[in-house]
Amino acid sequence: MRREEQDPAGGVATIRMKRVFVLAALMLAGCAIRPPSPGIGPPIPWSAVRGWSQDHQARAWPALRAQCRRLAMTSVWGPVCRAASGLRAPTSAAVRAFMMSWFVPHVIYARDGHRAGLITGYYEPVVAGSLTRTPRFRYPLYRRPNNLLHIDLSAIDPALRGQHLRGRLVRRRVVPYYSRDDIAHSRVLSGDQIAWLASPISAFMMQVQGSGVVRLPDGRLIALRYADDNGYAYRPMLACFRREHIAPPTELDLPGLKAWLHAHPQEAMRVLDCNPSYVFFRLGDAARAPLGALGVRLTARRSIAVDPHYVPLGTPIWLTVRAIKPPIRRLVFAQDVGGAIQGPVRADFFWGRGRRAGWHAGRMKNPGTEVALLPRQMPSVSP
Repeated sequence: MRREEQDPAGGVATIRMKRVFVLAALMLAGCAIRPPSPGIGPPIPWSAVRGWSQDHQARAWPALRAQCRRLAMTSVWGPVCRAASGLRAPTSAAVRAFMMSWFVPHVIYARDGHRAGLITGYYEPVVAGSLTRTPRFRYPLYRRPNNLLHIDLSAIDPALRGQHLRGRLVRRRVVPYYSRDDIAHSRVLSGDQIAWLASPISAFMMQVQGSGVVRLPDGRLIALRYADDNGYAYRPMLACFRREHIAPPTELDLPGLKAWLHAHPQEAMRVLDCNPSYVFFRLGDAARAPLGALGVRLTARRSIAVDPHYVPLGTPIWLTVRAIKPPIRRLVFAQDVGGAIQGPVRADFFWGRGRRAGWHAGRMKNPGTEVALLPRQMPSVSP
């Protein structure tokens, strides 16, 4: 005989209801432990975008107008940019109203299904240097070498859009290009120097930032802009400390790392050479901000670098970083990329040029959240 038939009055219904509740709880638990897909998620109401009414959005308007010169001919951005062209110098309230009319907020989820990810900073350093080698300036930066092959894999398979390889031709075969260690110690690029700096650490940091300004002995400024790289994946410095079995410095922000590298020159070269990635430069206009990967000039404190596999370039982002002082809650634009910027909730915040910008950028390594603002006719984007 079944157990429920032996229960007192009302017991059968109670047990059955318990089973229903248990089953429902298990189903809900299964839903709860299934994290959202990484990347741009479903839309949320504007009321859920915390701090939106507190930003000075008018300061972000030049970044939007700049990228409209690049995106206005696209079907998605065309209507937005035509509407924006009628607002020459809008107030923050007008920019907020414009964004809320033309865009829909979407939470961006990290790979673990949570909203928080790593937000770092970068800047445009200004360092002393020379166009020729001197006893003081002995460490070169290189222009893009003529023998560097840049292979777009989408020409072979459209499914590989955005994937590239770098290499060089040896006996009619394409082989990997020279690594940092090769370039720094084997003189394989003799004659391709574009500038000389006083320290290998300064040269390395210029490559990490992707651009910079060199102050020549006569006081003139020349801008070095990213031209290409050797195709190797960027290896984080902390990973290099571990790989080389070297105890890292106590302070892992940029000032602490630079101080340690200068104080330990022999170990420093091992740590730097451990990163095989190498950046090549071209001359640019020192009077203007560097170009980002979108092809527009970066706007200090309003442009960020993202992983374009998850966030399309040009996307407006509501960025929140609460663990710094003052906290960041502001409208920014995804206008650049970086070798170390990988993952959906992973951004590099552009602070601008010079020492003060470097001070902020070097200390920024905090958790933060991102909300993508997609044009109303744009579908949600997720890998």
